Amino acid sequence: MFAIDVEDDNPVLVLRLRGELDVAGVPLVHDAVERRAAGRPGLIVDLGALEFMDVSGLGLMVRLRDRTGIEVAFGQPNASIGRLLDLTGLRAGFHWVA
Repeated sequence: MFAIDVEDDNPVLVLRLRGELDVAGVPLVHDAVERRAAGRPGLIVDLGALEFMDVSGLGLMVRLRDRTGIEVAFGQPNASIGRLLDLTGLRAGFHWVA
């Protein structure tokens, strides 16, 4: 199961992803960003509560990172998602926040 908790009461939009992010969940994240990020200076995508992420989730992270017009950062992942990012060599390519 996948869910997104949204904090949009500050200038920076925060999306807290929970559960399993796969091809079915990616459009939900994309839609949340499209609906709520316009006019905001930043976006934080918190990965700490994700239990699983497949290649479609990695692709989403790259697309979010490469968005123009908004600063994007990611909240620290748990150990298993961190291993995935390390094995793919992607961790160093993202801006991380505590």
